[in-house]
Amino acid sequence: MATFRSSNPFRHESERLAAQRLTDRLATSGFVIGNYLLPGKYSGGEIDLVAVLPSGIVAIEVKHWYGRIMRVGGTVEFDNGYSVPNPFPGLLYKAKFLRSHLVERDLIGAHVSVGSCLVHGPGRLAWPDDVLRNQYVYDLDTAPVRIGAGAMLPREGRRTELGRSELVAIADALADPTSGAEAWRIGHFVVDEELAATPFARQFVGRCSHVRERDVLLRCWEIDPLADEDVQARTLRRLESEAAALARLESQRCPAIPIVYDAFPDPANFHVFWTALEYGGPATLARERRRFLTDQSFRDGVLAQIGEALAAFREAGIVHRNLGAEVITLCDDGRILVGGLEYSAAEDGSTRRRTIAHPSRVPPEVVAGAGCSSAGDMFAVGLMVLDLLMPGDDPPDRRLARLRDRPLRSALGALLERAPEARVVDLNALRAALRNWTA
Repeated sequence: MATFRSSNPFRHESERLAAQRLTDRLATSGFVIGNYLLPGKYSGGEIDLVAVLPSGIVAIEVKHWYGRIMRVGGTVEFDNGYSVPNPFPGLLYKAKFLRSHLVERDLIGAHVSVGSCLVHGPGRLAWPDDVLRNQYVYDLDTAPVRIGAGAMLPREGRRTELGRSELVAIADALADPTSGAEAWRIGHFVVDEELAATPFARQFVGRCSHVRERDVLLRCWEIDPLADEDVQARTLRRLESEAAALARLESQRCPAIPIVYDAFPDPANFHVFWTALEYGGPATLARERRRFLTDQSFRDGVLAQIGEALAAFREAGIVHRNLGAEVITLCDDGRILVGGLEYSAAEDGSTRRRTIAHPSRVPPEVVAGAGCSSAGDMFAVGLMVLDLLMPGDDPPDRRLARLRDRPLRSALGALLERAPEARVVDLNALRAALRNWTA
């Protein structure tokens, strides 16, 4: 029987149960490591399970698919209209990266086989491609036998047996927790306590395997498990596309952008974990308005980090759409965290949102019917700073006209231009003007 190890919590109980079931039924002396994170050098991806067996090493993805599969191409398409990106290219690359990582660390030699497969549950899936299914796809009943026998492992010129000491050394190395520095911020969460709900979601505070020494605030949107299957499929498709758009932020690694989401559709439990913020305490920029007005170094530090976040959003092709002082969380160590990502959208139109928290933040071009863009986020930042400096119900142009400081008035005006192409693309001029400004 294999031994199960995991240094990271699973995203869902069904994955943990699948891991344990696989481990219990592998009739061989080996190890199964759960939720292994490849180092950043090898793309930083995650492998649900790594089986370290005498016959070789197997990277395993666990999926919760259901229904009849119509075709497998760039996407895996089901007969109810639901589709997901094809996991097999990524699965093959992960196996190659895992092998390169192990060889580089001298944990295995070039002659050791490393393969990959996908395990789905519950029940059986009707696959249109029998060759693909037989080579890469197993259910929970057949997976232990196929994996234990090394059915998916390459054979040419490679040894098929690892000794006990080699198995232990590999498993110990893979089970070591990462430092967190190279880990992706899109993480898996352990919920400790439920907080007061918001109008759009339940909220929980807990811990994340990828965030060290800080709590995580997790927001959870619920999907009606009693809805028609077609409604469920449409909802899951929409949430998956939105999650895919937000995932672009991960490559930016901007400290001011917190964990973005942990989204996964699972027919057995219709919850989608969406927006998560590193829990930095109750302080927001809205509550610290007086400090923003009177502390020049604090003001400049906040705007510098907002500028970095805006640059990351722009590079990733994401429009925030809800930038305001109440979504800027102030942490005790001087960092800020830009929240409110539940209203964000992809700039290329692949995800669209109709609802925003504050209609007054809609930029003029969107009111006129144009699509959202990063220029709209610049408008929102200009409006946020104006609200902090000159609160009131008058239109922005009237409040701006009352500002006596000409450089500051000019810098804010460049952000609040009606034409999006006329707006500046950074906050440098605004920061410079505010360095010499006093309330």
